[in-house]
Amino acid sequence: MTNWDSRRLALLSGVLSGVLAASFVLVTPRTASAAPGGGYTSDRPLEWAWINAETGFSAANLRTFTANSETLAVGIVPTSGIGPTAGVGLGVRFVFITLGLRGRVASLTGDTPTRGSRAWQLWTLAAELGIRIPLKRVEPYFTFGVGYASIGGFGDALDGLKGGLDVSGASLRVGFGVDYYLTDTFSIGANLTTEALIMARKGVSLGSLAEAKSVGTIDEAQARILEANGSSVGTMLTITLGAGVHF
Repeated sequence: MTNWDSRRLALLSGVLSGVLAASFVLVTPRTASAAPGGGYTSDRPLEWAWINAETGFSAANLRTFTANSETLAVGIVPTSGIGPTAGVGLGVRFVFITLGLRGRVASLTGDTPTRGSRAWQLWTLAAELGIRIPLKRVEPYFTFGVGYASIGGFGDALDGLKGGLDVSGASLRVGFGVDYYLTDTFSIGANLTTEALIMARKGVSLGSLAEAKSVGTIDEAQARILEANGSSVGTMLTITLGAGVHF
């Protein structure tokens, strides 16, 4: 794991801790109030903002990377990965519509075609639209998101290749979940998300490739492939449990 990956993971852990601490402070119920015009049927008062933290499990399928390995990663990127995930989200709410941002990091382990098992991280940051269905204390919802995705943990993917591989791109996400409001300000819930990962790799500089070739990490044919850009599409499935604070 690179220093940048470590700093991002430490920042995310700090935010998760802060959300959980705030949750226990804000679990006292608020006084219910009717919505203007009687248009809001939930027993809870109107909600204007929210923040939540989640943890769970992710499984990524990057087999399209392998199918395209002659142009993308020459067997360095894992074909698949599975492992724990954590995330935070925050945003605003307008009756049954939510708008927000959600960041997640999945710490995955998977096999590469040529280099055995590897640990790697998949980071995503997405703008999120939600549609909520208020049913008193129980609230199902759907989410749709689009944002940025980045793969980390390849800083030492090839001996002699300084900086490793830069693999990043776009995330398109669809999810379904259910929240249960223990009080007007505190909820727990579960979420299932599937997303498409449209990833690309920048070409590696000639200087870095020359050093990798000098220590016998790659051959001439692999060096020519890595010099060019590459792209592919993958998928990921995520299941999480979380806690939220509502204002």
